[in-house]
Amino acid sequence: MAAKSKAGPIAMIVGGTLLAAGPILGVLGTVMGMTRAFGRIAEPQGASAEQLAGDISLSMWTTFAGLVMYPLGLGLLIGGAVWLGRRSTSARSLRPSS
Repeated sequence: MAAKSKAGPIAMIVGGTLLAAGPILGVLGTVMGMTRAFGRIAEPQGASAEQLAGDISLSMWTTFAGLVMYPLGLGLLIGGAVWLGRRSTSARSLRPSS
């Protein structure tokens, strides 16, 4: 039963860690979008403004998504750690003293 009681905070910590990695995914999307845009510019026929705008827009949206994910993940991570800490502290206080 002790392992089951830790499932909630552990899930919060794992989920928070994954969401806190959002800026890394945002940067990856930015690099991919800008690489596509620069690739279109380098083509012999050039690139239309609409094509470039689409690629740059994609790169900015991934950056935005990564920045939104970070505070959510950080909140989950801290909340899970506090919850886990409180459970272990209350479990210690319930033990009979010697």
